[in-house]
Amino acid sequence: MAVSSNNSIQESQADRIAPWLSLLETTAQTVSLVIPAYDEEMCIGRSLREVMNCVAAYPAFREVIVVDDGSTDRTAAIVEDCRKEHTAARAHLILLRHERNQGKGAAVRTGLSRATGCLLYTSDAADEFRTV
Repeated sequence: MAVSSNNSIQESQADRIAPWLSLLETTAQTVSLVIPAYDEEMCIGRSLREVMNCVAAYPAFREVIVVDDGSTDRTAAIVEDCRKEHTAARAHLILLRHERNQGKGAAVRTGLSRATGCLLYTSDAADEFRTV
């Protein structure tokens, strides 16, 4: 943990994800990761590459599901490009799309309804796995 200039304690990304990584190292369960995304073209490509590199180290990961929630930018195209880059990956990268923006909750529900893993995890599109 880190202390910011206003003396508040901030949990680092590594601190937040450490319990999950410990679980993934010991579980025999399969894991699905759901990422809702809306107009994330500035970061989704880098984030997904980092996510796919991270999940490659853990055989429990079955799939990474990105739900494009009606983005008006190139989010879906970038996810599709990343999917093509990782076709040989153990964890499949899946793109689901809403025709119009329905909100983060709807995007999460869509992804969870498609997930096939025994353990389900959701993450924001913007650099959640950057420090892993």
